[in-house]
Amino acid sequence: MGKNCDTSSNKMKILCGISLAVFLFYIVFYVFDVCKLNAAPKSEIFDIARKGTVNQVEEYLATYPSMDLVNSSGYTPLILACYHGNVNVAQLLAKHTKKINYQEEYGTALHAASYKNHLEIVKSLLEYKADPNIVDEQGTTALIYATQNKNPKMVALLLKYGADKAYLDQRGNNALQYALKSKSSEIIELLN
Repeated sequence: MGKNCDTSSNKMKILCGISLAVFLFYIVFYVFDVCKLNAAPKSEIFDIARKGTVNQVEEYLATYPSMDLVNSSGYTPLILACYHGNVNVAQLLAKHTKKINYQEEYGTALHAASYKNHLEIVKSLLEYKADPNIVDEQGTTALIYATQNKNPKMVALLLKYGADKAYLDQRGNNALQYALKSKSSEIIELLN
């Protein structure tokens, strides 16, 4: 009887081992397959941000509710939409992001929109609580970009949302000094 038990016990161990190996194989295969399927479409949001439509963003959101992705260059979809002037997409992304002030080396979405002179996007970002006083790697604020672009409407908007007009950049200049250099009388008046 003892000999049969040992044989039966060994067969059971082998079956259990095989079952466990098969189970682990399926788990690894499933996880790998799901990751592979999920990785490729997530990169599409960066192209959609640059030149896509609101409908494409909404379709993307139905499958992937997070907009807080970062591509290999350090950009979020929101930064790309702002830089490329994709107004409606930028507004929708601003509404859905949890990181409106995410900063990469060239700044935030607000820096991108102000640098590229996209007033409507700047307004939306500020409404969604973008911080106008974040400084980019160059030591520049959105207000300084708006001043350098000679955009009095954007300067007024940034000031309304608390932009620091006294801030000195890495060159030791504030927005007023840039306005004086460019002889932008309307901006000079706003900054005085």
